[in-house]
Amino acid sequence: MIDILRNSSSFVLDLLFPPVCVFCGEISRRSVCAECADGYMRAYFRECGECGRRAVYCKCDLPKGVSDKISLFFYGGPLVPPLRYRAKRSRSVRREDFIGGLLYENMLANPAFTEAAVITYVPRDPGKVRKFGVDQARDLARGLSRHSAKPAVKLLKCVRGAGEQKTLDKQARAENIAGKYAFCDNFDINGKTIILADDVLTTGTTVSECAEILRHAGAAKILAVSVAQTKLER
Repeated sequence: MIDILRNSSSFVLDLLFPPVCVFCGEISRRSVCAECADGYMRAYFRECGECGRRAVYCKCDLPKGVSDKISLFFYGGPLVPPLRYRAKRSRSVRREDFIGGLLYENMLANPAFTEAAVITYVPRDPGKVRKFGVDQARDLARGLSRHSAKPAVKLLKCVRGAGEQKTLDKQARAENIAGKYAFCDNFDINGKTIILADDVLTTGTTVSECAEILRHAGAAKILAVSVAQTKLER
């Protein structure tokens, strides 16, 4: 009887909220639909134009104040930008679990990440959270937390607004976000290793700013994780 009820509930949920591909958003029983599978594999195994490594192993342009990083993809191509677009406009537990699971699998081979005490994230502007009802970096941290059993804690907050970053160079980005974030002072991070999540690493200035705040609050080491990083590809 319990199995019958569980299966019936699952059927109803699938009718009301059909499962969709994390990349294209089309209805799919699998996290990555058949149409996106080849593109997903190409994106996942794409190599850096400088070091020749896949994104998960590429350490080029490590942000200041960050000891190590893991990014799943290089930004670009037909799949990754739409994935980011949807993540910024709607929450999907399926997408969180898929991305969180991929990050966790790649963390297992790196002792620094497996020994980290807590996961936090770069907070989104409160105005955009109110507008879209979602914070994509927070969702990334939640997905990783469920797989790793490490707590996801809000350690940073926005204390002022800032203009759009996407049209700015590295120096202008640093000036634009200086003083934007502050430590929440709600969790003892003294001497701890912190995993800092953001959706995309572009110039690394935002992650560097947040890493500096966390280190000033007592963190021993900052490790960055992201869905993608911008980098020249082979």
